[in-house]
Amino acid sequence: MDDETRYIKLVEELIDGADAGDFNDASNIPAKYKYEHLQALFMLHKVLDGGEDLYKSFYHIAIKCGENHVKEKSRKGEVIQVAFLTYSAAQWPAKSLYSDLKKDSRFHPYVILSPLVDRDEESMKNTYYESLEWFQESGYEVKEGLGNPIPSFEQLGGVPDILVHLSSWYTSLPRELQFLQLPWQCLHAYIPYGMNTVDNVDHSFSLNFVYDSDLVNLMWRVFEYTEIDINEYKKYETLRGENLVQSGYLKMDELINRPEYSSNQIEELWKLPKGKNVSEVKKL
Repeated sequence: MDDETRYIKLVEELIDGADAGDFNDASNIPAKYKYEHLQALFMLHKVLDGGEDLYKSFYHIAIKCGENHVKEKSRKGEVIQVAFLTYSAAQWPAKSLYSDLKKDSRFHPYVILSPLVDRDEESMKNTYYESLEWFQESGYEVKEGLGNPIPSFEQLGGVPDILVHLSSWYTSLPRELQFLQLPWQCLHAYIPYGMNTVDNVDHSFSLNFVYDSDLVNLMWRVFEYTEIDINEYKKYETLRGENLVQSGYLKMDELINRPEYSSNQIEELWKLPKGKNVSEVKKL
């Protein structure tokens, strides 16, 4: 089935569900409605009469469903499951957030480490196992997403209540670990791993892959770094920035609460020239 046919089928399921009253109570929406339904409507909204308003209507229903689910669990004193979905330790921007959640008994944070399916096998395994080693040695709880077959979210601890995305390139992940397979009871947040500093001549890259991508328009919250980016989202995003939070650049937390590093740790980080020690190297 090609993408357009699949999108049409999923949107038809949404419309049929609306006619059947499936969305009348945001606290009791059937779990059969997944983020792939919302994504399909987003992908078609520009060619539908009133498509933007229709998309926003279903987006708000989906977000309300997830918020009600989390609030109900909190009301009952149940622990909120927060998964951080990543494929590379090199992109990890969430040290402080993970640490804060770990200290709070209301939350259970953990990392889901996914392989990349758009790499050759050697490159995929190198990235995966190097990242796995770093997360484990750094004290993170890691759910391993590499297997034969690839495990589903249900097999990695169940559907999380909140899934934190650390990359927008979700199609590089196995289908089993793409958030489109999750029901609306799960809320999604996105922390970009870097700043957007380049674009092509006609601005189409930033428009289609950053400020108005399908991923950002499906998120409950997008944590952005600069006022410039916030203004670009407000200008170009279909949701006009309603799901944005200006968080500042999370990786800069290390400069505020500067940790002490041993000589051995510094040598591992910076790969000092052979025969040199830390005191002999000029620091810039």
